[in-house]
Parts: sequence; structure tokens; C-alpha cells
Amino acid sequence: MKIKFSPDIAYFTGLWKTRKICEGVGISGDTEAQQIFVSEAIKTLGISPEKIQVKEDKVYFYHSAYRKYLQNVVEDELETFKWSNAFSRKFVCGLFDGCGGVDMEKGTVYFARVTDADQLVMERLGLTTRRVGSRLYITARLVPTFGKLMLSCMKRGELRSRLEALLKRSA
Repeated sequence: MKIKFSPDIAYFTGLWKTRKICEGVGISGDTEAQQIFVSEAIKTLGISPEKIQVKEDKVYFYHSAYRKYLQNVVEDELETFKWSNAFSRKFVCGLFDGCGGVDMEKGTVYFARVTDADQLVMERLGLTTRRVGSRLYITARLVPTFGKLMLSCMKRGELRSRLEALLKRSA
């Protein structure tokens, strides 16, 4: 089976990376994250709905070729996402939908679970970052730039509305 890499697969990889579980190709999380994962698996990867399993806060499917493919993309992340393009932008958007948040008090956005490689991909997109504890914050002055890059591809409704509110407040 030949998998053709696309920006949509890059988004799916980012979402999967931040919330992945041991079983097959899957994530854990709230209902909205699960719904996004299922719709992306069906639309982007062509997984049939009957193969998708839901247990408690987990949703997954078994497909060894896709699991290996996604793991390889994550392992070669710095090489795969070395340019500032739609692939890198969608990957970071998937990361944000997976583990991102909006801090209204500080006027910025953050990622709760990202690696140093993820941070470098963001910096290649022109986003200056700073680590505080386990969180990675986007510099407040770059939140409008972050919004322009991410709003068009974000799928989480609540997170999207919080980012839009932050952008309106800072304008």
C-alpha cells in the first residue's frame, strides 16, 4: 500500500502525535477530539467506519501500515517539516488541536505536550516560542501571526472560538 503524503495527513499526524495511545492508531481525549480523529481517519486515510473502535475516552483502529507510516513521519519530523509550507502549518495545527490552549490572562497561546523537534518546526514557521515548565508558549506579539496561520485549518470549535476572542481582544 502506497501512502501519498499530503497536508491533511500532516494534520492527522500532529493530532495523533500529541494524543496517541498504545492500541493501533488512536488517541485518547474528549468527545470533540475523538470526533475530529474519526472524521479525519475516514476522510484523509480512507478508513471504513466499521473498523474504528471506541472504548471509554479512546478511539482507534488497527492498521499496521498506517501506524508505521505515522511513526516514521514523527521520527523524521525535522526532515519532513523543514520548510515553512502547508505541510508544516497543518502539522502544527494538528499539534495545537491535540494539546493546545489559549491563555487569556497572558494574551497568548500554548502547547501542553510538545517536543523540542515540534518547537523547531514552529520556529521555522516564524513563531518565536518560550518554554515555561512543561508548556510551550507562542510569544504574545506573534499571536496574530499564529492566528493567521492556524485559523484556516483548526478543527476544534471551542479552541478556535477562544483564539478568535483573543485575537479580537489584542487587535
